Amino acid sequence: MCRNQRGVLCSTERLYRVKRREIAFVKFIFEAYEGIGTLSTIQPADGLIRIQIPPGCESVVAAVVEDLRKHIRIRSVQAPEGEQILPS
Repeated sequence: MCRNQRGVLCSTERLYRVKRREIAFVKFIFEAYEGIGTLSTIQPADGLIRIQIPPGCESVVAAVVEDLRKHIRIRSVQAPEGEQILPS
């Protein structure tokens, strides 16, 4: 969990890469688990997605991602240091 300058808990951001055709499937899974994370497609052609995770939901998201790995290829990726990846 992170805290902003005022000490308020803030969301965590994780980047993943999936096959392009799997983006909708992953999005539907996260929508079914209401409130554990918001999925955004960053680079659709490359299958790059971002999941914004509210405070306290990190372990649930990690468990969902681990379960997804049994069914699809999903890889954690990191943005280059100091660089923020914006949707295209």
